[in-house]
Amino acid sequence: MPQQAVIAQQLGDYLSGQQLPDATPAEALPTSTSNITVREENKQRQQARDFTNAQGAALGNLRSFGDLLGSISRDQARDASQIGQIGGFKQGSAGVLPYELDEAGRSGDGMRLFGDVLGGLGSVATGAGLSGQGLFGFGAMPAGAQPLRLGGMFGA
Repeated sequence: MPQQAVIAQQLGDYLSGQQLPDATPAEALPTSTSNITVREENKQRQQARDFTNAQGAALGNLRSFGDLLGSISRDQARDASQIGQIGGFKQGSAGVLPYELDEAGRSGDGMRLFGDVLGGLGSVATGAGLSGQGLFGFGAMPAGAQPLRLGGMFGA
């Protein structure tokens, strides 16, 4: 059963259950001895009770609808607040992004010197190998041997 229907039923029952106390015997009219009058009086009382119960149920429906709209509005306001909070987080993150990218770009700076040294040593070793000298005396060409010339491969 939907939430509004349950609340409407509870409110309707509460409002319909409200009854005025019966009149005291001093205020009451003498009871009639006629069956017709007694039946008509009971019929009118039942109609009045049915009308009161219907009005109580209608008022319960009306008030429960207001409660339902209030709870929906409260939930929507809470959701809007959370969306705003997430938007603030996104905005803050976007503001920090340039600094994060700059830091990531400088993360390998400590290894740059090591890479430059190795690159320089590689150039020296390549030059030594091409000249036939060898590196620190290792891999030197035998005496009288000529280093390979690139132009010799093309007939120059």
